[in-house]
Amino acid sequence: MVRFFLLTLCLLVLPALTQGQNRTQKITRKSTNDTCEHSRSVVAKCFIVRGRLGFYNGAPSARIWIIGTKRLLGVHEDILPDELGSKMTSFGMQAFGDFRVCPLTPEKPGVMQIVCIASTKNIKYKHANR
Repeated sequence: MVRFFLLTLCLLVLPALTQGQNRTQKITRKSTNDTCEHSRSVVAKCFIVRGRLGFYNGAPSARIWIIGTKRLLGVHEDILPDELGSKMTSFGMQAFGDFRVCPLTPEKPGVMQIVCIASTKNIKYKHANR
């Protein structure tokens, strides 16, 4: 009976621990402009937005709020360019600036559009609690 309980506990806990490790790896993964802009998944022309990049609960975790709107863009698989990936190390960190993004899903009212980040400019970093 004890063995059955321990086996069940291991089967339930180990996948949860593995998911947490994968999430950390996704946040720190990096990409180059080429993989984003030339991806077959891009559904429309790339565009530039002025916004704030931050991490949120849910999927995708990395999201860009377009300043002056109520719109959020979800960053595909939380993949960030090199210059952002090295600085965006926690959920409290935010990056304000100009983001060149390429849409991976069509724009629909009331639905978060998924994008990849091709490049950035004029980035300023701020910790949300400071």
